[in-house]
Amino acid sequence: MTNDILVEQLPGKDLMLDSMDKIILTLDVGNTQAKARPARAAGTFGETRAFSGHKESDAGAWTGFLEQAAAGIRPQALVLASVVPAADVLVREAAARLGWPVLAVPGDLAVPLRNRYARPAEVGADRLVGSFAARRMFPDQERLVVVDFGTATTFDCIQGDAFLGGLICPGLLSASRALHQETAKLPLPTLELLSGDLHIGLSTMDSMNQGLLFGAAAQVEGLTRRLAGVMGGEVFVLATGGLAERVARVCPVIRAVVPDLLAEGLARVYFEPARP
Repeated sequence: MTNDILVEQLPGKDLMLDSMDKIILTLDVGNTQAKARPARAAGTFGETRAFSGHKESDAGAWTGFLEQAAAGIRPQALVLASVVPAADVLVREAAARLGWPVLAVPGDLAVPLRNRYARPAEVGADRLVGSFAARRMFPDQERLVVVDFGTATTFDCIQGDAFLGGLICPGLLSASRALHQETAKLPLPTLELLSGDLHIGLSTMDSMNQGLLFGAAAQVEGLTRRLAGVMGGEVFVLATGGLAERVARVCPVIRAVVPDLLAEGLARVYFEPARP
């Protein structure tokens, strides 16, 4: 049965309205791709631009990408979350060419969330910023689990105003590519389902797509149930990442999908300190 998912793109209605004239460009540098989107105090807006060849690109390519992502806007700052250290120098060089200041999170801008990791510096910026965004977007939910379907699938646990830590699992795209590359005959899965109901696959592609997507759904259902036991009560499950909507359609425990959770978090980290 298909899950009627809630796709959330919530503006920060509680933020300072007098900051509406200020615009930033958010930049999420991940392992699979980089994504940029403009934002103001009320939340993100405009188009999300993706850059897939970012790991092999030079400062000139980054400059062109950032300029295109800004879409004619001169941002107050480029607000950056990166898990690719080698790209950081190139991003800063590109921004300097454009005359934009760069503020990295959490280095230049602190994430107002208590970090309970044993070694706090080990937590990826993407996990901290996404957790902060989830906490602000769903303030009435005491216990949150953010499932990010990226290069890895991560489960981040938030309780009250604290990031507790989480789980890191192989990602759906990584798993599908491994199946294709490490076997002689299996094709690259399309990760598309013929229906929202599990059935016995009658072709190799159908079998792979169902195994991967329903397997991901079962993983979310099982792990979040166990995490609820560890966290002491019911958890609100929020999904993000490129494949979040596909998994959520067959995974009823996912209560909301926020495709641009990280961009929302970067905007809030930048603008919220201006609140009285």
